[in-house]
Amino acid sequence: MIKQWLGKKKCDLCGTTESKYFVDGKTNSGPWAFQCATCWQIRGVLKLGAGFGQKYNGTTFVKIEG
Repeated sequence: MIKQWLGKKKCDLCGTTESKYFVDGKTNSGPWAFQCATCWQIRGVLKLGAGFGQKYNGTTFVKIEG
């Protein structure tokens, strides 16, 4: 089954709409956010899976990991 992100398609942290991938995941300060690749590398917990987050393709917004 293909899972696709249906929410807003821009980074909650910096506002960009263009990224190789996006992560809906936990930040290193605690709350979750929809993060572009750059923000996830800086402010994300850098883990994927249950309790950490899911990665989506930045063009199709299809889930690719987590």
